[in-house]
Amino acid sequence: MTTLFPRSSRLFPTTLGLLIGTGSFTLCAPAMAQTMAAAPTGSAAHDIVVSAQQPTVETRIDRKSYSLARDLQATTGSAADVLRNIPSVSVDVDGNLSLRGDSNVQILVDGRPSPQFNNGNRAAALEALGANGIARVEVLTNPPANFKPDGSAGVINIITKRRSGSHSASLQSSVGSSGRFNISGNGSVQLGKLGLHGGLTLRRDLRVRRFSDDRTVTDAASGAIASTSHIAGASSDSRLAKIATLGADLDLGPADRVSAEGTYNARSDHSTFAETALASQNGTTTRTGRDRPGREQEISNSAMLRYHHDTEANGNGITLIAQRAQTWERQRFAITNSTLQPAADPSFQNQNLYRNQVTREISADYVGSLPGKAKLIAGYNLQRDDTLFDNGQTLPASAGAALLPDTNFTNIFRYGQTIHAFYGSYERPIGAWTVLAGLRLEQSIIETHQITSGQNGGYDFFRAYPNLHVTDKLSPHQSLSLSYGQRVIRPDPEDLNPYLVQQDPYTLRQGNPNLRPQEIRSFEAGWSYDKGATSRSATLYLRSARNAFTITSTPVSPTVVLITEQNLGKSLSGGLELTSAGKLLKGLDYTLSGNIFYNRIDAANLGFSGTRSTVGYEAKGALNWHLTPGDTLQVNLATMGKRLTPQGYRRGYVTMDLGYRHQLRKNLSLTATLSDVFSSRHDGLIVDTPTLQEVTLRRQSGLVASIGLSWSLAGAKKKAAEKFDYEK
Repeated sequence: MTTLFPRSSRLFPTTLGLLIGTGSFTLCAPAMAQTMAAAPTGSAAHDIVVSAQQPTVETRIDRKSYSLARDLQATTGSAADVLRNIPSVSVDVDGNLSLRGDSNVQILVDGRPSPQFNNGNRAAALEALGANGIARVEVLTNPPANFKPDGSAGVINIITKRRSGSHSASLQSSVGSSGRFNISGNGSVQLGKLGLHGGLTLRRDLRVRRFSDDRTVTDAASGAIASTSHIAGASSDSRLAKIATLGADLDLGPADRVSAEGTYNARSDHSTFAETALASQNGTTTRTGRDRPGREQEISNSAMLRYHHDTEANGNGITLIAQRAQTWERQRFAITNSTLQPAADPSFQNQNLYRNQVTREISADYVGSLPGKAKLIAGYNLQRDDTLFDNGQTLPASAGAALLPDTNFTNIFRYGQTIHAFYGSYERPIGAWTVLAGLRLEQSIIETHQITSGQNGGYDFFRAYPNLHVTDKLSPHQSLSLSYGQRVIRPDPEDLNPYLVQQDPYTLRQGNPNLRPQEIRSFEAGWSYDKGATSRSATLYLRSARNAFTITSTPVSPTVVLITEQNLGKSLSGGLELTSAGKLLKGLDYTLSGNIFYNRIDAANLGFSGTRSTVGYEAKGALNWHLTPGDTLQVNLATMGKRLTPQGYRRGYVTMDLGYRHQLRKNLSLTATLSDVFSSRHDGLIVDTPTLQEVTLRRQSGLVASIGLSWSLAGAKKKAAEKFDYEK
């Protein structure tokens, strides 16, 4: 998607555009303009200051926008921490994100894909990204045609803080428990027709988790128990993230602007992993141990060049974009396998996982006004992805012996994808109604090459993705909405590699070269009320999916289970989502959201008879108590109910976060936060099939305490007659 930022200086003769949430709030004051124009030269005129409170939630025809200005976790926490507090959004103990219970979500940054969120490690990337640079989060459950159709649940668009005035600067720093810290700063300057902006971030985070796995394998023929096992352990990840951004905007003339932007993101992760396993088979008991210290490195970079030509006074026009993004990732583990019962000498082996992904894109967009206050968006996008996997593992060897390659797990796999997309959308008000209709046409070509085994494959497909949004403005602050959309989930390249990866001695993972894209149809009907800080909404939604992705576990021996991705036959989900935000009392405001959902799965093609269904819920709330004009106390609560899987379900949980902010000066504040106060954030997966019963628990160990300082400096343009001061 292309995000256009019209130059507001072109609008100053008649209006003042203030970027709020997802759109522009325009103050038109002809009488005021006439009064100022008539003011005598040299009179004692003073700057006019207009103060207002930025809305927490804003609703547009195709999205909801949530401001993070009041979330105290945004000062010291990560992107994952603040996304947990957004209605409809859930983040599990490992940082994996889901929207209305669906983990197939497309994550954008300022309307564009970001390389660190396009691979299997996006959970770690969300936990490494500091939230202090995020202004708001947009949630689009039925995105329009100018957005890519990837993500069955929709799109989460992270909007970063933009510079204001002719120059600006900000600095944030925080320290937390167990050696956590964050230092970040950004600034901008205007040099005539050239604007420069950039930022630097250094963030260290520590994630400690405990886990257990209890597994029983039953013989399919006799019904007797073939084996049992109990695994328990802990892992620790010490992550250091270094992020740099640099951008420039050059005005070539009154209607032409060239922009360039680059990002660099380097993340290193030093991890420890230790587990013990007790297994019983045919009356024989064994006790083993496994240590797997490791190091992970990931480097992402992106570069974008954009040219925009205004064809209208409001900034509409033609935009051309060329961009390139690359993510390089390497994981190295040194594994020690110990046999404690019966006692035996330990063995050693190494595991190296490598991934290199390059994405290139070019796009052309046109945005224009039509008669009847209509708006047209049309464009073309070409995307090419190339991904290389080079995975290696050695055979277990005794101390001092040579480490030889294990051919069962050592392989090279290449993946290529080309997507041609043409899209258009048309928006028009008709009385109290507004209609937004769009269509996206895509031709996708997939190529796979398993170089080690000589297996080549691939497929291509053409799809049309229509969408429709209709709103009825019942009053200036109240509206009804209906929407429909079609979307797709393309398999992750790693999930198409047929070679095995050993997660531990009892668990193997294998890709599925026959995995096909998941196709989704989504319907929504909603009501919303927005007025200042007060916001309420109710949304009924329904999603049907064909070829939905799911992970299945299959015993391949009495002690080893194979995990692979499969396509479900069909799935149907729906629910009712309620949100409310506003003031309870003077100095006390709140945000509440809840989601009651239904999920039905038909997995007959995976060997399961009939259908399975469940009803679940999730709810979250925040209270902000303004003790004094400079002191705020915040409480965040969240609960998640049981969620259905084809072979079982996931357990629910309840968590609490606390925060306190003290305003030291107008532009300097101190914030303290406690995350997961009761150490109750966990993930529990239950598998219950005729041949496999398994209970897997993962728990984040201990609460996280942080304290941070935030300072900002913004300079307005000289000789500005008006100032607009919004609550940050």
